[in-house]
Amino acid sequence: MKKYLLACLFLLTMGCAGTPAQPENASETAMNITENAYQSIPDVDKAMERSDLAIHRFRTQNWDKLRELFTSESKKYITGDMLLDVWKKDISPSGAFEKIVYRLPIVQKNTLAIQTLVKFENNYIQFTVSNASNGELDGIYEMPIKTDAINTCPKDCTAEALQIFDMFRARKWDDFHGMCDERLKNKLEISKLDDIRNETEKLGRFISAVNITPGEKPRTLVYQSLFENGMLALTYEFTEDGKLISFYYKYKLNQADQKTEAASEPEAKPDLYAPASSELWTETAISVTADADMPLKGLLTVPKNTEKPPVVILVHGSGCNDMNETLLSNHPFIDLAHGLADKGIAVLRYHKRCFEYADKIGTDLSGAIEPHVLDDVDAAIDMMQKDSRVDGSHIFVLGHSMGGYLLPYIASRHPELKGGIAMAGSLRGLEDGLYVQLIETFKEVMPENAFKEEELKLKAEYQELKNLSADTPDDKQLLHFPAKFWKSLQPTRGELHIDKVTQPMLVLQAEKDVQVYPQHEYPAWQEAAQKHANIECHLIPNVNHLFMPVKTEGPERSKFVGEYAVPAHIVPEVIDTIAEFVKRK
Repeated sequence: MKKYLLACLFLLTMGCAGTPAQPENASETAMNITENAYQSIPDVDKAMERSDLAIHRFRTQNWDKLRELFTSESKKYITGDMLLDVWKKDISPSGAFEKIVYRLPIVQKNTLAIQTLVKFENNYIQFTVSNASNGELDGIYEMPIKTDAINTCPKDCTAEALQIFDMFRARKWDDFHGMCDERLKNKLEISKLDDIRNETEKLGRFISAVNITPGEKPRTLVYQSLFENGMLALTYEFTEDGKLISFYYKYKLNQADQKTEAASEPEAKPDLYAPASSELWTETAISVTADADMPLKGLLTVPKNTEKPPVVILVHGSGCNDMNETLLSNHPFIDLAHGLADKGIAVLRYHKRCFEYADKIGTDLSGAIEPHVLDDVDAAIDMMQKDSRVDGSHIFVLGHSMGGYLLPYIASRHPELKGGIAMAGSLRGLEDGLYVQLIETFKEVMPENAFKEEELKLKAEYQELKNLSADTPDDKQLLHFPAKFWKSLQPTRGELHIDKVTQPMLVLQAEKDVQVYPQHEYPAWQEAAQKHANIECHLIPNVNHLFMPVKTEGPERSKFVGEYAVPAHIVPEVIDTIAEFVKRK
């Protein structure tokens, strides 16, 4: 069991603190649920009851009874000693239990997880309990959140919106009215609420939350949820003191274009994995194949009216990324592909193995880096050398985050490349960046005493990593990853290869990146550029790890990470700089 679900680590470019990565809309949720698989998803209400029971047994130290709730496989790693250790560090210092703030059910890959925010005397703790298809539990994760971090946030009414949705589903109209402003109570009679609830019964069984997003007006939230037969969206508007002032609904059945009189249906969103086209470019579905048993779906975007354009191959950050490097509401690789194609440059992007073949190989990223990433990069380069639609002598590799970390190694072992682009990469060892990120994350979310204890542990593990040897046991956990993973990374360190790279290299760093901190990583790139004329560096102002605009000011890391849930696009300066670099080489 992982003790913490860490937010957007240097290694993990997907997901937020303690939160399973949430799809943007119902169609994206449906892609995570295979056809006719709804029946395999446990009943949500029973799952929430089991989640509450697990949390109760966790905080009351009833380890034997807690382990009874889990699958036999889970019991192998969820031991009483492990639970006791977590309780001592996080639950006990939190003080007395006060209340459950909200519960959020989310489906991922046919697995139902219940995310629960619990208020204790001294801080909040976010629990995520994962349900197996047989009704047992197969995981429990927890994340301490400082009380101050909650109390000082602007009132966004997310918890209230989730509570109201549960009241709506359960017909708890008295509780529902208790959340309403007096003006709404007078308008929204219980008979009207019953009529709405009866009308939406045709949606069938509730399956999962999809997302909750800001509405167009201030203090307005839109909560989308997936049902067996369709989708329901509820729009809430709150007063400044958190009372519900207006309430709208709309729904769509899977087999019919039905809608309420109150609102029209939104336009269907495009399939982001299907080829698209514009006046300037067209896309073709392709397959990148390093392993014949695991061909990877991808897209080749080729500019129109350009004979044999140069081509850029996109290499993801770590995590089980799709071809668009989707992170909540954002798709940075789409921005790069279409933005560069607008300027006459072809782009190849593809799914990662652990995204496309999660059911076959799992999502464990702690093995060797060669089959996980590098073999597929080799296959993509070979493929573009042979593709008649592009100039096989003008191939560039663009790596983002961990892809940027790997870029010097990739370039040094592929002298046939015309050049490379590192976005939010690092020349230092990956353990250096991860250590800084863990310290900053825990400092923000953990109570002070618990943080000091965790800091000592991280320092000891970091020092051991700096002296890693072949004798270190492969399964020893260091900075949340086994030694086997760190050993596989050692030969790829950028600082070992940057002096061997002869091709032009473009380095882009994000000024307000809170995953790959520019103050730690950018100076090493600048030093390399002073030694080698083939390297040029740019620090892009006021952008985050995705090179998208930072809208929230303030020093807290979570505020910047939270912006990933807000749809945005890579700033034009980045596209322009890359295009100019590629065209002059």
